[in-house]
Amino acid sequence: MGETIEQILSRASDLHRRGDVGEAEDLYRFVLDNDPGNADATNLLGVLASDQGYHEEAVELIGQAIERQPDNPYYLFSLGNAFLCQDLFEDAEHCYRQSLDLDPKIGRA
Repeated sequence: MGETIEQILSRASDLHRRGDVGEAEDLYRFVLDNDPGNADATNLLGVLASDQGYHEEAVELIGQAIERQPDNPYYLFSLGNAFLCQDLFEDAEHCYRQSLDLDPKIGRA
């Protein structure tokens, strides 16, 4: 039996955290090819884009994830990070405040 979408996404996220961005990106895109509405994969692909300096692409992708799940504080936090990387401080602050309104513990270790 093959991996589920959730297992593939988990593996991609682990690779991403370890710095294997090429393989992680391939797996995020595989998930989206097989489940185009997967908000987690869309958000994580956006985070990866931001990590690589493609901040406008990141904002677009993370924005798509937020459209699918507007009350997900993690997506809003990711969008705040992408805005912060572009020195869009007011936009970043707005996203961070929204994410904190949804989950006051977000961003804490």
